Amino acid sequence: MKLPGRKELVQKLGGIFCLAIFLCLHVSGVLAAKSSQEKSSDIVKLSILARVANRSISNRDLFIYAALLDPKSYQPFEREELTGNRSKLLLQELLVQVLVEEENKIIGVGKVSERSLDQEIEKVQKKFGQSKWSDFKKDFELSDADIRSLVRRNLLVEQTLDLRLRDSLNEVGLQNMTKEQKLESAEKALQNWIQQLRSRYKVQLFNPVRKTL
Repeated sequence: MKLPGRKELVQKLGGIFCLAIFLCLHVSGVLAAKSSQEKSSDIVKLSILARVANRSISNRDLFIYAALLDPKSYQPFEREELTGNRSKLLLQELLVQVLVEEENKIIGVGKVSERSLDQEIEKVQKKFGQSKWSDFKKDFELSDADIRSLVRRNLLVEQTLDLRLRDSLNEVGLQNMTKEQKLESAEKALQNWIQQLRSRYKVQLFNPVRKTL
């Protein structure tokens, strides 16, 4: 049975997790300002979009995440405007990531080996290219430790969601269902787990608050 990819899986999880909160969140108002190395007068504005377990998620986080997802589209020291639908999807994925990461701090089940982390960072770096990779780190003032933390979180969440989905599939494996029904049942169980995380950790959502970055 073919399991859904990470991106498709997170989008499906958002169907239950993010429906209610996004009805009242106007992330389409996120300000995207252009910046350049030469023009110091251009200031990027920081908008705090959400807080999860006392951790803030801002438009800066969305820009960084978008660049890591699609390095080829990243333009150094520029801020391509994140449209309403795209910003909602990015925020949805980051909310799930932070929730899963917070849960793992308590449960301590998921682990990412240093070797796997090094390999993934190398892959990402190659997608950027050496010059763009250096600009990306300077653009967002990211240290090597920051990069490792971001990539580690991505791997950890992907691993955790995949593992829980497989466990759910095993639980329904003996039931008299079609493959599609079993996968749907397993995905629903995973959605319920994410909903439980949302109720366990405090999630606050804000209209964009603009501050100097």
